[in-house]
Amino acid sequence: MENDKNTLDNEFYEKAVSLYRKKNYAYAIELLTQVLQENPEHQDCQRYLWDCIRQKNALIKQSLSSIIIKKLKIFILTIKFLIISINQTNDQTLELIKKIILLDPNNISALFKLSAEYSKLNKNILKITALEEIIHIDKNNLLALKILADIYYTQKTYEKAKVIAMKVLKLSPRYLPAETILNDISALGTIEKGFDEIKPAT
Repeated sequence: MENDKNTLDNEFYEKAVSLYRKKNYAYAIELLTQVLQENPEHQDCQRYLWDCIRQKNALIKQSLSSIIIKKLKIFILTIKFLIISINQTNDQTLELIKKIILLDPNNISALFKLSAEYSKLNKNILKITALEEIIHIDKNNLLALKILADIYYTQKTYEKAKVIAMKVLKLSPRYLPAETILNDISALGTIEKGFDEIKPAT
C-alpha cells in the first residue's frame, strides 16, 4: 500500500512539472500541494510550488485592494509567528511561515525564518532548500551565501562550497571564513592528489 501511495505521489509530481512547463500554474499548484501534504520534505516539489506561485502572480494584474489584503494577511501571520516562536518551535510556527511564503514566495525575510525553523528541527536538507531559494531570488544575498558556504563545507560538498565561497569573497573580499574554506578545500585536493600518485613498492 505504501509503494502504491509513493507511485501516485510521483505521478502527481511528474504531472505537476509537466503542467509547470506548459505554464498551467493553477493546476500545477494543486498537484504540488497534494504531493507536499504527503511528503513535506520533497525539496524539488517545494521549489516548484514556490516558483509556480511566483509565476502565476506575475501573470495576474493585482488590484490595489488585493495587494493591501495580501500585505495585511502577511502582517497578521508574522505577528502570530513572532508571538508563538517566543516560547518554542513547533508545527504551528512552521506552518505560519509556510503560509507567508505561499502568499509571497519572494519574501526573503520569511525564507530566512523558514531556514532557521528547519535548523532548530535539525532538518538540514530543508534548511538548504530555503537558503537556495533566497539565492534564486537574490543571487548576491551575502548572508545566505555565507551560511550556504559553511553548510556545504561541513557536509563535505566541496565543489558547491568552493563556488559559493568564491562568490562570497567577490562580495566581501576580507571575509576570513570563506578564505579558510577555500584554503582547506585546496589542501584537501592536494592531499588526495598526493595519495593518487603514491605507487606500490616493487
